[in-house]
This record gives sequence, C-alpha cells and structure tokens, in this order.
Amino acid sequence: MNNRLWNKLLNRGLRLRSSEAALLFFRILKMLEKNEDKGRIMLVSFLSALSSRRPGLNELYGMCRAILRSRAKRLNLSFKGESLQAGRSGKSCIKTISVTTPASIIASAADGTVLKNVFTGWNDQSPITLLQEMGVNPHLDVKRAVKVAKRLKLLLLASDVTFAWTSRLCEMSEEYGDILEATAKPLLISMAVAMNPFNARRAFRGAPALDIARIIAKLYRRMGYKRALVAVSTGPRGLTINCLLNIVYNAIVDVKGRRISRSILNADDFNIPRAKLSDIEAPQSPGLAAKRILEILSGVRKDGLSGFIMLNAAAMLYASDKVKTIGDGL
Repeated sequence: MNNRLWNKLLNRGLRLRSSEAALLFFRILKMLEKNEDKGRIMLVSFLSALSSRRPGLNELYGMCRAILRSRAKRLNLSFKGESLQAGRSGKSCIKTISVTTPASIIASAADGTVLKNVFTGWNDQSPITLLQEMGVNPHLDVKRAVKVAKRLKLLLLASDVTFAWTSRLCEMSEEYGDILEATAKPLLISMAVAMNPFNARRAFRGAPALDIARIIAKLYRRMGYKRALVAVSTGPRGLTINCLLNIVYNAIVDVKGRRISRSILNADDFNIPRAKLSDIEAPQSPGLAAKRILEILSGVRKDGLSGFIMLNAAAMLYASDKVKTIGDGL
C-alpha cells in the first residue's frame, strides 16, 4: 500500500485528489478480494480517516472511479443516518445516492423501486450548490447543468456525508429479534439503498421550495426520466420541508415523459394520523432509529411518524408505477 497516500489521508488538513483517492481505494478493493479480513480493516481505516473531516467531492468521485475499475458491481457505505451506494450500470454510469432508511424499507418490502430521495433536510451542499461550485448556474442554463452532470457521471442528491462505521441495527434489543428475522430480506435490501438504482429512469425526491422543484423537474425531463416526483411541503409557520408531510398541504411537481404538471396533496385526504415536527425528527441513537423502523414494519407503531413514512413510501410506489395513485399505495 502507498504509504505517502496513507499519510496524506491521515493528515486532517489535506485532501486527496480524485486520482489519489481512486488509486488508494482501488487497492483496498483488491485487498478485499485477496484477503477479506485485512481488506475490511483497511476499508474501515480508510472511511474512519475520512470521517474526521467529511469527504470532498473529488474524494467521492475517486472512490466511484475505483469501483468502476474493480470487479465489484456495487459497494455499500454506511453513513450516519443515511446510506450511500456507488456502482456501475451497463453504460458505466456512476451515481451516489443518499436516502433515508425507513421509507426505503417500507417500499422495498412492498416490492417498490426506491430510486433517489432526500428526507434529511436540505443542507448547504445541495445539488444546486454543487453545480454552482463547478461554475454552472442551473437557474439560467439548465442544458449546461445536465451536460456537466452527465460528463462527470456523478449525481449527488445530498452530500451531508458524515461517515459513521456502525450498523443501525447493532444496538437493537433482543425483543425485536423475531421481527428482524421475519423482515431480514427487505431490511437488507433497503439498507443497501433500495433496488436497482442505477439503470432505472424513475425518481422521487424533495425540494426546499417550489422554484427549485421546477428546476429539478426540468433536469429530470432533459435527462430522459420516465417518471419523477418532486415534493415540496409546507409545515407550521411557513417552514418548507423537502418531502411529503402529513401535517398540511404538499405541492407535487410530476414529470411523466416530456410532460410536467403540478398538483396539491392534502394529508387529510388519506386515513393516516397527522404528524408534528417533533414526530419526524431523526433520533440521535442508531438503536432507537432501528427500533422505530421495526415497530412500523411490524404494525406496532401507528402514529404520526408511521403515517409520515407510509405517505412517502406510497409516493415512491406511485413514482415507480407500482400503484395508480398515492392513495392506493397506503
């Protein structure tokens, strides 16, 4: 292993270039093939070193390049509260996808196709910000923004990628063992960021405001998506939340082929419990998050949080044409 690159990686003040990250990560992947135990130790060390300062865009892109060079079709990396999956399709198109776990689990268990969604709140590293950092203004030049995304072969839908090399299920109590065993398959599928995210042309995601939702919808249309839903929700005191919310009204921008339409969805139209903002706040403990997930999957929990998750999971099923309406998915 290249000691110079390891030393640079361990120095918190330095960042790896994409070529350096690709070389180092590729060697780790090769080590995983030859010696699984030693390779796993190196992989944990590599991710732990990045966790101290959050990985940069070049480092993430380099890791994706390494995956393309390796034999691995996919690699799953566990984040704090999120997951990232990088892989390759038949056209060697790399994508990094950030999702929230509970809704993915529900849709996976229902044989849905969860593609790309962000429920963790819009941060300063939004896709719009990333494109602007590359010198592209998606507000004024949508065509160029799409070209840049395609040329990079990298799509970051959220980049609050604070690494946490821990399993969300590691702190679960024994009383949930039977539920976990019964739902092992959908849980594992969803922890790996849902099903087949690289070849499909369908999407469900949120946006913090309606004008940004329109821009994202135009990007999806220009990129040739068959179906995409972009949701904007209005919470208490005018707060916008980038997912469907069972509090009041939701605006939905629907992309179907070349057609873009907008509609309003009222949570009261569905027979689900209303939520408060405190209900949908992410818990700090991975164990508590896992406990919530299993309670919802088993039907034990039927409150505002379960309604929130089911509403968004139904929207994913609708975006993937598994159901005719969002109401049918509930």
